[in-house]
Amino acid sequence: TTGAPDDDSWLRNRIYREVFSSIPGYEEFYRAINLQNRWAYMTATGNDIYGSPRRIRLGFRIEK
Repeated sequence: TTGAPDDDSWLRNRIYREVFSSIPGYEEFYRAINLQNRWAYMTATGNDIYGSPRRIRLGFRIEK
């Protein structure tokens, strides 16, 4: 939801942050499992966060 490949906004969500901040080491654990290894996304969707690069080709022709 952030457009950044290394930030899924979960840790910035006020509600989730309040609930899970009381768990010792939760933020480090979350970053390691879900952001660095992308485990949760791959488990939920079967896909990786990073896909193949997109290629857009544009062209024009000038005639006299």
